[in-house]
Amino acid sequence: MSVTLDFDWGIDRGQIAKIRFQGLDHEEPLPGSSVLYSFRKGYEDNVSAVLKHSPDEAKKQLDAAGWKPGADGVREKDGKRLEVGYTLLGDDALGKATAGAFAAMLKPVGIRLNIKKADEADFSTILSDRKFDLFLSGNRSMDPFGARCLCDFSCSDRDSNLTGAGSPELDKEIRATTEIADVDEQVAAVNKVEREALQEYALPPCTAGPRRTA
Repeated sequence: MSVTLDFDWGIDRGQIAKIRFQGLDHEEPLPGSSVLYSFRKGYEDNVSAVLKHSPDEAKKQLDAAGWKPGADGVREKDGKRLEVGYTLLGDDALGKATAGAFAAMLKPVGIRLNIKKADEADFSTILSDRKFDLFLSGNRSMDPFGARCLCDFSCSDRDSNLTGAGSPELDKEIRATTEIADVDEQVAAVNKVEREALQEYALPPCTAGPRRTA
């Protein structure tokens, strides 16, 4: 069942960031790219060019796709309820609050979020076997030229693309950017292709987080 397009319009990344950074002396703009930092030359907010928080738009798209609200508000289509799993690792308060926020955001849209608890020791297996619908995870980039990492996130034939989204056609466009010698031209090309990749609505960046400067 493909509901990713409608799903992400219902998520308020700003609210998730507030929850994640509560109690910290930290504020940041929402990340607009999975591979380029906001302070990187050539950075563009590719996420906002494709996706904005709009529950009304989410409802509109779900209506158009044939998902109609049931008696309890959860949408249904062809006898199936629109329920999505959220894999929650561990039992910490922050994780629970984040999962609860996702559930609260999606409920008015007509999507029921089923929070499934898992042991932290199963982290690698969950990712490698893709045993999730919605999963909040992170990575750390040590590469100042993050543009070259786009394929790791978005090429459909890469194991590191944890969602499995993409297509051979998009893979070809992504790999073409790695052949561009001029760094500025490469970054411009990556911005363009990343906007296409984000239209898969599979791996939108949520927060960046504070950096250690020690």
